[in-house]
Amino acid sequence: MDTMINATGFPAKEYDNEVTGKGVIPAEVTITVKDKEVAQGLLELFRLGVERSNDMKKIEAYARGYNELSKAIKEAWGTGNGTRI
Repeated sequence: MDTMINATGFPAKEYDNEVTGKGVIPAEVTITVKDKEVAQGLLELFRLGVERSNDMKKIEAYARGYNELSKAIKEAWGTGNGTRI
């Protein structure tokens, strides 16, 4: 049986090379969802973030997450979940 959701974390990495110099590749988490209802549940969390936050940067981030995930759900399963935020 496939898992319905899988998450993988990648820590930040520092680099230093002759061409680009020093820098940091930021940490990230990648989530793979294999169930439409689980994906729509994550979509709801983004919507709630937009509604409940008072920080404009966070609102913009949640709205972008909502729009990107909504688009991905439509591409994967052929249906979206409402309108764009």
